[in-house]
Amino acid sequence: MKTQITPQMIVRIWRTRFDPKGKDRLVAYANDVSLPVLSTRSGVKGVFFAAKDDQWITTTFWQSQADIDRLDDDQDYQRIVEGILALGVLGSDQSVETFIYEGGSTLAAVTPFPI
Repeated sequence: MKTQITPQMIVRIWRTRFDPKGKDRLVAYANDVSLPVLSTRSGVKGVFFAAKDDQWITTTFWQSQADIDRLDDDQDYQRIVEGILALGVLGSDQSVETFIYEGGSTLAAVTPFPI
């Protein structure tokens, strides 16, 4: 008999392109404004930001799809969306995908460090 694994999290990935000249502002906004708001939403389990060239992703981990759906009516979340758009560095092409978490782990505490 195969073991049935119940999903423990939903992974949400927001993708966009941005003007690399504005990367410092985007990173600062993500860490100083978006992170404190996202990390206190009901059901959130983790928040990561990553960039490569002119591509940006925000990856969030959620307890359930219902927790993600609540963002539509969350005024604090809507304010951070408005704020990041107001930076004027994002491209118009943005997408969101969700996945069911199937396993894995961070191997150590994730903290910013110089590269």
